[in-house]
Amino acid sequence: MKKRAALIAAAVLIIGLLVWRVWPHPLSSVMRVEKCAITGLGCTVSETGNEKGEPYAASYSLSELSPQDDGFEEIMEILDSSRYRHDFRNLLPWSIGGIDYSGSKSLQPAVVVLTWGSGEDECCFITIGSEGVFSVSSGTASGLRLYHPTDPGMPDALAEYLQTHGEKG
Repeated sequence: MKKRAALIAAAVLIIGLLVWRVWPHPLSSVMRVEKCAITGLGCTVSETGNEKGEPYAASYSLSELSPQDDGFEEIMEILDSSRYRHDFRNLLPWSIGGIDYSGSKSLQPAVVVLTWGSGEDECCFITIGSEGVFSVSSGTASGLRLYHPTDPGMPDALAEYLQTHGEKG
């Protein structure tokens, strides 16, 4: 009887973890602030690679965008076009200090900074890896939370938008 209860408890735990992992969350849940509260945005994406035997590197950025700017709403729409699933590493009892993006061949991580006030705890740093890992650091909280976008094309859409409309650096 005890074995059966333990097996049922283990099955419920496993099912609960799987549901938690695959249940998609909106961007506002990931950022832990409503989209309408965002007052500023800045983002950049870097591209590196090898073209005909020659290395190249370029970065594209948009900075100091406010809700009145055209690019602000378009970038928020790109980020909001996907929902986000938790990574199992979010369950670890220690904070996640970093993530390895070395598997990327040409597109390096995009970085998006969102602010909704002037204090250190009123901002969110999002790093979007080309491998589909979305890391979030909010305010003064230590460590990262990791997510996976349900739309695998979202990082490429953001990079394409920045390459088209951003300032080349």
